[in-house]
Amino acid sequence: MNLQLGIVGREEYRFFPTETAGEIFRMLMRGKPNEPAIWPNGLPGRDIEYGQNPVVIATNQTGYDRDKRDYIQSTGKLEILIPGVKGLKLTTAAVDKYFKNQKRFETPWYLYSWDKTSYEADGVTPKLTKELRSPFTDPRLNQWTENTLNINLSGLLNYDRTFGDHTLNFLAGVQRETEDYEGFNAFRRYFLSNSIDVMSAGGDLEKNNGGDLTEEPA
Repeated sequence: MNLQLGIVGREEYRFFPTETAGEIFRMLMRGKPNEPAIWPNGLPGRDIEYGQNPVVIATNQTGYDRDKRDYIQSTGKLEILIPGVKGLKLTTAAVDKYFKNQKRFETPWYLYSWDKTSYEADGVTPKLTKELRSPFTDPRLNQWTENTLNINLSGLLNYDRTFGDHTLNFLAGVQRETEDYEGFNAFRRYFLSNSIDVMSAGGDLEKNNGGDLTEEPA
């Protein structure tokens, strides 16, 4: 009998802004060359539309999208020599476990504009106006979890025997694969502060949650 076992585990951590890289590059391509993305004093300039200043969107000033994933993958093989028979029985198994936790916290942001006529007291520095330019006025949190278990079992029976000038070969196999998935999501808004990104700190109005469950084969 021969037994082999392998196991691998890894954790992936992703931290993104609230817009995708494709959307940010699209903002850059649509930007107006005569409008500064950042004013000389370091404050963010006006947007193209809907608060889309790529310099601001690419940072955590508008919130974040955090994605954590844990994987455990294992394989096993059991080879059994049948006593008294010149044959081989081979069985294999693979078990994969996957867990994902994604958290998207969006916060309102401000940009600064200049009417091109007003200046500070020194008569040189433009007088900037602070404006709320995000499409929403209060923080909001979306959170998802996913839990998946995949199991693959296979068995192979092989018999190979030579009798003089004759050869007898027999091969039979069976395989079974299952997948169990469970997901959960929740949403809240009306947080008291941009600094509190915990679901329980959100308001009771317009909150929502849902879930999924699948088993294959059923």
